[in-house]
Amino acid sequence: MPSNINSMPILFSIDLVATSLSLFGSIFMSFHCLKSSFPATSIKLIFALAIADFFYSVANLMAKFEEVTSNLYCEVEAIIRGMSLFLSIFFATSTAMVCYRPVLAQDKSVQSPFFCTAVSLGLVASLILFVLM
Repeated sequence: MPSNINSMPILFSIDLVATSLSLFGSIFMSFHCLKSSFPATSIKLIFALAIADFFYSVANLMAKFEEVTSNLYCEVEAIIRGMSLFLSIFFATSTAMVCYRPVLAQDKSVQSPFFCTAVSLGLVASLILFVLM
């Protein structure tokens, strides 16, 4: 990668700024979730989502400033990036279902809110397991 800031391409600079904002945003969200005195399930899921985003940002920064091109470095980066991406999808789906479950409970046309939750989380979990195998 370029050694000084003036020789960096514009897309590299934009990606670096976006990754840095994501990193600081996830640290900020994690801090406020830990500081919260309201131990709700949604706060815990938002905290887990912020941690997954933090690791994705770290993997993105690892790719930007890699000096050594060893296989182990690339494998570690790929594992961190892949797992944090899938965990981010899983926790975002879980958060959406936790917020949507009370709506399902009020709707009398839905026969089983548990079935809807199990199917949506099961699809994400099976996708993660399929990719890991």
